[in-house]
Amino acid sequence: MGTLEDYGSGRILKSIGKALHVIGAKSLADDPAASHIAQKICEFEPVVVSITEAIAAIDGARTLAVGERVCRPLHPGSVFTGSVFLDELAETMIGTGHARRASKDEACRALDAGKGHPLVMSKVSGRYLEICASVREGCDFWQAERQGIRCIQRKQQ
Repeated sequence: MGTLEDYGSGRILKSIGKALHVIGAKSLADDPAASHIAQKICEFEPVVVSITEAIAAIDGARTLAVGERVCRPLHPGSVFTGSVFLDELAETMIGTGHARRASKDEACRALDAGKGHPLVMSKVSGRYLEICASVREGCDFWQAERQGIRCIQRKQQ
């Protein structure tokens, strides 16, 4: 699972890049490296949430920040959508210049701007602290899913 330090330092991009290389270049069957990476990806416990659930998380946050999706630099041609960072992750991302402080209204507008893209909430340092208007072609979680790593939880309808 990514940590606040990983996000703040940018190390998360290096880790994700390596993981994508491994899962994209090999068959996942019987591959210990791919199995280890699958476990690490699943530790983020990404879950597809509704806009109502995302707004509830925003309403409960002490600190909010908005910025570019963390994984977008790994997919430079992908559509721009933003992420909302909550609490300690928001503070870390603001402090390192990777995001800007936001009001609740700004955070909601940032997610609304990604309308039509699934909202994925993921854990950082053991807590759900990132909400991303994910782009299926440029999202590491969706890419892992395409490679057979079932990591994204879906709510029962």
